Amino acid sequence: MLEKIGLKLLHKMNAELAHDIALQYLRLKIITAKQEIEYPKLKTQMAGIDLPNPIGLAAGFDKNAVALKP
Repeated sequence: MLEKIGLKLLHKMNAELAHDIALQYLRLKIITAKQEIEYPKLKTQMAGIDLPNPIGLAAGFDKNAVALKP
């Protein structure tokens, strides 16, 4: 239930705010980059490669190195 609420909030906020929140969660170790959560509904395939989800991480995600260690 908490996940559904969180996702609804993320989908409604502007992208820059969501980006800042994600970096703060990593910086404060609220969630770690190593944490792997699998949702079968999100599995996809691209160029013959199986991917656990359709979300990618762009270069420059942490351009100010606020969450460098995680």
